Amino acid sequence: MTQGPVLFVLDPSTPRFGLLVGSFASTGLAPFELLALDRDEGTDRALFDAARRCSPRLVVLGLGLDAAMFSPRLPRVETLVSLRRELDVPIVATLDDGHTLAAMDLANAYAPAVDLFNVQDDYGTYREAATNASRYWPSWTPLDPRLFGGRAGRRDVDVAVVAGTGTTPDAARESTEQLRRTGATVLTVDDGTTALADACARARIVVHLQPDDAVCGPADFAAPAAGALLLARDNPHVRRWLEPRTDFAPFTDPDEIEAIVQFHLAHGDQHARIAERGQRRVRDECSARLYWRRLLTLARSPAPSADLQPV
Repeated sequence: MTQGPVLFVLDPSTPRFGLLVGSFASTGLAPFELLALDRDEGTDRALFDAARRCSPRLVVLGLGLDAAMFSPRLPRVETLVSLRRELDVPIVATLDDGHTLAAMDLANAYAPAVDLFNVQDDYGTYREAATNASRYWPSWTPLDPRLFGGRAGRRDVDVAVVAGTGTTPDAARESTEQLRRTGATVLTVDDGTTALADACARARIVVHLQPDDAVCGPADFAAPAAGALLLARDNPHVRRWLEPRTDFAPFTDPDEIEAIVQFHLAHGDQHARIAERGQRRVRDECSARLYWRRLLTLARSPAPSADLQPV
């Protein structure tokens, strides 16, 4: 692997991919360049030109369904195969919406050109749908600690409701109104957006609202990283990284949210204890630096058991 920069080839307006670039920038591990997938004329020539110019140590491809809808915006598989052969550069693909079969179809189409796939939300679908599940690394969502680092300041909001993947606007609005009727101050944001950092810094409790088939989202790491208490649906994807009732407050049914929020607002000692443990867990075990060191190692020589090694 050369000592050149990391070359990101993705749409930075996709929340998960924007967080990815910011997390790498925060580590200072290596310089990086960004080739944004926002050109209608296609990225194949631009990708080759950029790679030949900078001789990247790694290419990080963002595979998102939004970009795939506009075929010229994603480089062709043949282009990536040629690039990898000519420059001897490893290619890692990070999936957006890895819990959907459509996303897995896209990943399988790119399998001949990719050395390692990274999933950050669903740690089960790829095992059933991937062409070669041994080339998948399930990880947490890395965050820029400069934005999600527990900034000091007065928490002037009781609850932030984060609308996660699959949450309808009506569900988010109903949950927000229900909490406001208790007298709590509440704000609502979408998962993964730039507003998420501000919401997690201001709120005492962050409710990550998701449907029954919940996956793992940026808010599950952003809230504890910022020192807020995370209230999230209890599911195996979140439990892979955080322990219920120790690192976060779990719920199994949205009807439980109001009572859990009221309890923690009234019991500041228990609220603070769980929030502190969650922050320590994310800081020590789910940091951006750990993510990128692991990814750079796997990209050099992805092991058959890479999908089973979280750290």
